[in-house]
Amino acid sequence: MLDSTQAKFLLLLRLLLGRLFLYAGISKIVDSDWTAAGYSTNSKTFSGFYQWLASPENIGWVNFLNEWGAVLIGISLILRLGVRLSSILSVTLMLAYYFPIIDRPGRN
Repeated sequence: MLDSTQAKFLLLLRLLLGRLFLYAGISKIVDSDWTAAGYSTNSKTFSGFYQWLASPENIGWVNFLNEWGAVLIGISLILRLGVRLSSILSVTLMLAYYFPIIDRPGRN
């Protein structure tokens, strides 16, 4: 079991991460010019996969999942609904943003 301090820390962490995801999702929805295409086409790792995601036939659903996925993850973390699933999905989303910026050694 968690003691009181640990429980408070986890509550604060969950609420802050929920707010972060909610803000990120809403800011993408509100900005009509936002798209994941630029980020995906300039990837340094798995560039073929990310360029496929940025292709015109895929970018629509990729943007939709980015925007609304972040909003739903944020809401679920704040409201404590499906936290385990939200945690897995949030890690997946963050890895999807992390992999394109990894600079592999020896690559020019």
